[in-house]
Amino acid sequence: MARMICTLDIQPNKGEKEFFRALDLYLDNSHIVYKNREVYGREFDFCILIPEVGIAVVEVKGWSESMVKGVPGGDAITIRTDYGDELCNPRMQVRAYRFAVYNHIKNKLGKQPLVFHMVCYPFISMDFYRSRRMDLVMEETLTFLKEDLNDQEAFQSKLSKSIFFARNWGTDAFTPLLMKQVRSLFEPDVDMEEEEEPVQQMATPEKHDHLLPCYSALTFIAVNDTSWKAKLDDLVMRYVQGCRIYLMVTSQEMLNCAAGKISQVLINKGLCCDKRGNLQLGLLCEPLKPIGNHLTLFNWQVTLLGESESYQSIPSFVFYDGKGIDKAQMAWLETLDACQGFNLSQYLVEHVAPKKNVLVRAGAGTGKTYAMILRIAYLCNEESISPANLKDRIVMITFTNDAADNMKSRLKLCFQNYYMLTGLVDYMQMIAQVDRMQISTIHSYALRIIEKLGSGVGYGKELKITSGLYSRRRILERTLELYIEEQMHRNRDYLRQLAIPVYELREKLLDFVACLENKSIDVADMNPDQFGQVDTNQLLHELLVNVLTATEREFDKLLTEENRIFLGRLMAVLSNLVKEYPDRLSEDMSFGSRYLFIDEFQDTDDVQIEVLLKISEIVGYWMFVVGDIKQCIYRFRGAVEQAFEHLNIKENDSNWEPSFSLNKNYRTDKRLLEVYHSVFTLLGQPPSQLLTYKSDVDALVSDLVYNPFQPVEEFYRCIPLIKENERVPAVFDEIKRCKASIMGLLSQGEFLSKEDRTIAILVRENWQAEVIRTAGQKNGFPAIQTNTGGDLYQSVPALEMCVLLQAMLWNKPEMLAHLLSTNFFGVGLDRMELYKHRPQPGQRNAYRAKEMDYLTRLLNEALSAAKGSPMKWDDILKSLRMSPVLQVLRGLYDLLRPWNRIGEGEWLRAYYHMNVDLLFERIIQGCGLDNLTIHKLTNYITTNIVSRRAEECRWPEMGDADIRILCTTVHKSKGLEYGYVILPYTSFAINKPKRTGMDVMVNNNEQVGYSFKYADQGVLRNSFYNLAQEIEERMHEETRVLYVAMTRAIRSFAWMDLQTSNTVSWQFVLREGVQNAL
Repeated sequence: MARMICTLDIQPNKGEKEFFRALDLYLDNSHIVYKNREVYGREFDFCILIPEVGIAVVEVKGWSESMVKGVPGGDAITIRTDYGDELCNPRMQVRAYRFAVYNHIKNKLGKQPLVFHMVCYPFISMDFYRSRRMDLVMEETLTFLKEDLNDQEAFQSKLSKSIFFARNWGTDAFTPLLMKQVRSLFEPDVDMEEEEEPVQQMATPEKHDHLLPCYSALTFIAVNDTSWKAKLDDLVMRYVQGCRIYLMVTSQEMLNCAAGKISQVLINKGLCCDKRGNLQLGLLCEPLKPIGNHLTLFNWQVTLLGESESYQSIPSFVFYDGKGIDKAQMAWLETLDACQGFNLSQYLVEHVAPKKNVLVRAGAGTGKTYAMILRIAYLCNEESISPANLKDRIVMITFTNDAADNMKSRLKLCFQNYYMLTGLVDYMQMIAQVDRMQISTIHSYALRIIEKLGSGVGYGKELKITSGLYSRRRILERTLELYIEEQMHRNRDYLRQLAIPVYELREKLLDFVACLENKSIDVADMNPDQFGQVDTNQLLHELLVNVLTATEREFDKLLTEENRIFLGRLMAVLSNLVKEYPDRLSEDMSFGSRYLFIDEFQDTDDVQIEVLLKISEIVGYWMFVVGDIKQCIYRFRGAVEQAFEHLNIKENDSNWEPSFSLNKNYRTDKRLLEVYHSVFTLLGQPPSQLLTYKSDVDALVSDLVYNPFQPVEEFYRCIPLIKENERVPAVFDEIKRCKASIMGLLSQGEFLSKEDRTIAILVRENWQAEVIRTAGQKNGFPAIQTNTGGDLYQSVPALEMCVLLQAMLWNKPEMLAHLLSTNFFGVGLDRMELYKHRPQPGQRNAYRAKEMDYLTRLLNEALSAAKGSPMKWDDILKSLRMSPVLQVLRGLYDLLRPWNRIGEGEWLRAYYHMNVDLLFERIIQGCGLDNLTIHKLTNYITTNIVSRRAEECRWPEMGDADIRILCTTVHKSKGLEYGYVILPYTSFAINKPKRTGMDVMVNNNEQVGYSFKYADQGVLRNSFYNLAQEIEERMHEETRVLYVAMTRAIRSFAWMDLQTSNTVSWQFVLREGVQNAL
């Protein structure tokens, strides 16, 4: 029975007693009922707290049917009373009570849960209610009638329908904690930690209707089906209602008819679609046309099957919402999947029944993000997730902030498409709710939970993340100094025996703790035994252990006092809190059936996996895990090849669906993938088995054909090099070839996406990208985009601004000559003329004056031509003494417009122009406007260039014919795709440990192995460090990095093959692979 927090009136009310009887019989004791409470001067009849749903405010009218005369004006009911007829509007009355309750909660708690209103007529039948048109005053969905109070199923059905009707009236989920907080507004003695009474099991209300009548329809129309037009009409009708259509047809006529019908739907709705199939407001200028054998737009996927005997015996069928498919019918779907009719694996992933854990092994370019979006759309419909509850029901963890932003954008676009198609307001509200969803990196998610649980270990509210590097360095320096002083008192020769300078020692200690934190290990909790033993330099080993642990414990104490948490410690802190306070976590986060999506699972470390599994167990998350072991390239952050094994999925585990594999590639040319398969098969063969690759599971297949007739050597290119100095020129020759290919395709009228028109040079290290970018400025490619930390002050606009400023400041021949060759003037100097004016012994000043006259004359001519009237270089120098320097500088830019000379293409000119504007902005921010001189300005720009200050360039949006050249590391390219990929550096050995830096490994017993070089030749290596294991793991990691680099390509892949003795390198396996393919 429902818990009634009141007593019945001393003067009984028949209507209220009847309604209370129904509450007592039909609701379990998890429901809380308040009666006759006053809020803001208004007294309601009943207020029902419905767990995990919201609050119902009910006005009870004990009228008999004989008292109701009618609804004369449609907005009020005429009632007979002892005092004559009265007009009454129960809807207005109960709405006032509802808003009083809603505002009370909002003002007191700062929350906005679902609060809805209902009216109850205990003695009025449904027939009478309808015959008197009482529904004009109050919707029947929000009205309890006599029949509802006399039958439990009817009562619960009416309550469920009213909840569905009002589902968008709140924005905060009505969690158990919020329910207790609301109770505290009406009850004086609510214990927020009290144990709830066991819930008496009652029949639960029926599940209310889904948002869409039908989520999806998978249809096959056989060639001999005479009713195919009727089937198409039915699918079109369902599509308009939001149903997702998977359709396979067997004739061109069917495909054309489907295109015509869907075109008419868009025209009728005033919609059109972009090149990616997303719906937009606008007029469809011409009917949609299939591209090849396909017609695809949002929620509408039609494929014309090629001629094949394999599907001739399959009859026409349709499956709704992925249900009711038996083994024989699954065999049909597998046959159609093999015929490229649709993606069966993706369809099955999308339609897994709710409340199941799902593991998806998604190969490169197989649409894993798309699969996750489809899965969310399916769950929103199947689980009837309202906009208000969306942020509480679905949580997603991504590997990077960019991935999180991309997922939010894709999810908003999905809901926007649904809204454009159906007009359902729910989808518009879901768009607004996406930003409130927890779609973030694992560290952002960890911070959110730590904020909830951290009070137990001393953290307060508004906890902040800090890098803390400066504070830690100061603590470490102080701890190290005290430790060395203590040891010097015992042994005056201590520093010499350490055999490492103190300044180098500080850096090694900081590198060591950073490596451990990358693997989510908290040094403060470690003991000396976990660091093993050493055979040499025991003093240095002891210093390392003692100083690091002491530093980290003091650092922890400082952070707690300042209510901050170190970014590198998030996972370690979270792991401890989840283990110590599981009850708190469960109380605050459990709400309905919840889903945790984890993207790029292969890049999580052991600690992160353990924490996520524990949270899922406590909170009750159903997990959706997506990843690909072949793309595990973050070993330095603790990621391991065995990530999926750590899920501990047992055979026949009813909570886990059998794992799915996505291998249909939507990115890369079919023939290029076939060559890749030969390379990957070679890498996966014993004895080395450098890549986890099984042909029957991991082979990527595609029906994209970009290289139909070209020889393999044209799209899988080995570029041989004899000497190292040939490498960079060969890169630019290949760029020119790729540009010519793109321009040829554009001239033929072929549509190329931004990705198709991107040439990506992928490197392993940042310094390699810098070499390519710098060389590009000398080889006719002044705007190679890099993602290596900001290159504004190494860009052509910055370098040429520096040349102009130095010429204005010093006015010397060498600087003027340099200025004339820039894009400001683009004047070709007469070298013979300059040679005539070279300084001679004893006549240096005279010849220098002639040189200045010659260069000044060229400047004057160029300036006069630009202005259209006589203008001299000396005029500019004089103006610096009379006008603000920025005014003079900006005037020169406006006059000379150097961006018009940088090269062909509007994109390149826009790049130059917008970065000149950015430089002016930075000058104003960095120098100010007061007392700014030419000396100060020149020094500011020169210093930033020399110090290589990191500042990102601005990059213009690509036009339909612009070509982008990008040079970035393989790690930063992950998840992206490019038309053409070039690997310049493939000759380095992958079977040797890195020569520099700190190498740290952590085994299953949390024992730390380390190895690092110090001083000139010294190496410190402890007993837990396994060199053979490190070499083997590095070989596997580098092979996975190569896999990621190769699978970024859409049309073409090229690499440089340098003659070298390294037999285990990228170029070696690439060469062997192509020979195997040929």
